[in-house]
Formats: sequence, C-alpha cells, structure tokens
Amino acid sequence: DTSDYSAYNHLTSKEERTMGSISHDSSVMYSLIYAYKEAAKIDSNVKLDYKLSGIKVYYRSVNSLFRVGDFIYKINDFDVNNDIENFVNAYNTKKTGDLFYIIRDGEEKCITYQNFTDDNWYTFYAYYDINYTTASPRIKVNSATSGGPSAGLLQTLSIFNRLTTNDYTMGLKIAGTGTIDVSGNVGAIGAIKQKVITASNNNADIFFCPKANSEEGKSAYDSLSSSKRKKMKFVIVEKFSDATNYLKDAPARITEPTSCGESDTDSARKTVSGEYARDFVRISVPPPFSPPGTCTSSSTTSGLVCAIIATDPSTSAACPTTSKYG
Repeated sequence: DTSDYSAYNHLTSKEERTMGSISHDSSVMYSLIYAYKEAAKIDSNVKLDYKLSGIKVYYRSVNSLFRVGDFIYKINDFDVNNDIENFVNAYNTKKTGDLFYIIRDGEEKCITYQNFTDDNWYTFYAYYDINYTTASPRIKVNSATSGGPSAGLLQTLSIFNRLTTNDYTMGLKIAGTGTIDVSGNVGAIGAIKQKVITASNNNADIFFCPKANSEEGKSAYDSLSSSKRKKMKFVIVEKFSDATNYLKDAPARITEPTSCGESDTDSARKTVSGEYARDFVRISVPPPFSPPGTCTSSSTTSGLVCAIIATDPSTSAACPTTSKYG
C-alpha cells in the first residue's frame, strides 16, 4: 500500500532525491553552527564564522511555482549577499507581487510570489556559508550517501563533545534521534518505535527522544522487557541543553579501550546495525582540541545515532546526518 506516499506523487524523481540532499546538507550546517556556538561559550578559542547564503525550497505543493531545490538569494532589491538584514525582513514579510530571484538547475530565474493557499505553498531550509578555513579548530566534512534530518541531535552532541575538554559521554553508549536547528531546538522525526527498539537491541545505555515523539517513543520503550528497560534509560529532550544537562549527571561506565576499534568493551564500540542501518557522514575535528588520547565516533540507523568514546587521537570524529529549519 503506497497511499501514505501520495503527497510525493506530484514530485519528479529528481526532486525526491534532492529533498534528501537538502535535509542532509542543512543538518550538517546546523549541527556545526550550534555545536561550535555552544562550545565557544566554554572555550573562547573555539570559533566558526558563517553567514546566511539563501533559502532552499525543500518541498512544494502541486500548484507551486517553485520547485524542490530552488535557491532563493534575492527578493525585490534585497540580495542576501550584500544586504542580509533587509533580505530576511523581505522574506518574513513576503506578499503577493514580490519578485523572488532564484537559481534553478544552474540558471537564474525570477518568480512573482503569490501568497500561500491550500495548493500553492512550499517548505524550506535556510542555508549558510561556513568559513572552514578560519574555523578553530579546523573542521572537515566528508561526503555521504545518506539523507534526512533525523540524526541532528546526536550529530551535534558528537561534534560538541569533541570540541570541549569535558567528555560528556563518559564512555556510555548513547543512542537517540531528533532534528536540530541553529537555536538548538530538537524536532520531530519518523519511525521512533523502530529506533527505540533498535537502540535497545544494540545495548545502548541512554536513548534521547524528541519531546514531539515522546508519546509514541515511550510506548515503544514500555513494550521492552524489564531487563532491557533497566539497561537503557529513556530521556525526553526538547533542546540540545536537555541532553548535555542530563549527561552531566549520568553515571559513567568506566572502560579502558585501547583503540577506536575492538576493545575490552567490544559491544560498546560496534556500530549499530540491522534493518534500518545506512551510511553516515564523517566530520573530522583534528587535535589539539580533543582530550589527549580520545576520539568521538557515531553511527546512524536512519537517524538513530550512537555516540561512543574510544582512544585514538588520529581517528576522525564520525557523525551522521540531519535537520529542518523554518
């Protein structure tokens, strides 16, 4: 039965693929921006320069003049490249008749905006230009084949943990899901039931669940055996700070791993696998900002992430995909 997917029938196959790329790219942007911003409050040496570069259409209704992937960079006379403040104000106060300048398939076009109706609307992500050359510490984002915003929370936690001298994970195997935005808000995702069960089956110590998914997530958690519930704590979060505040008081599981591979806590080092497993993006933050002899890694199962501490200063931090804005 494919009736649940009727909302995508009017999209081209290219647009559907583009949606995954957009949510993935924006997720990485938001995770980097927020993780660096929060880490900078702790360490003034941490810095990441960025600016708004435009707005990308993520989804469109049947009769919208816009297409998935359209990049809005100018509204009337206000170009985001030289007048960000007025561009943002023009977008927030947009009205019928405004001229939207976009880039579509490499070509510049102008669309006369029409106020949203039931069959004429779109959703979007804000896009940012990040200056990787001036970032402190340096950051490298490698390509990935995954898409979607579901792993934003844990992705941000993995980066943040690497940027600070305090190890927030304390050797615990942490799983979770949820989108993230540049203000640190954790948003709803899909397939929460499967993610809770998969985390438990892979011996996670903690599962972070978005507040928006808490009812279904808690129901899935309550369906687990008592021994599994005792093993894995179920924690509801609405903001990134909810997760870090919880971890500050979480009991640490002390381990003595010897590398980022197998160790005496072998099960805690293995990536999550199973029916929902897929690829992940690696985000590398080189020393010296990580604690001596440590590295952070994450693996994703369609937005389910495990953040684990191991010990190899030459190994890159690994983070998955995620997050929606607007």
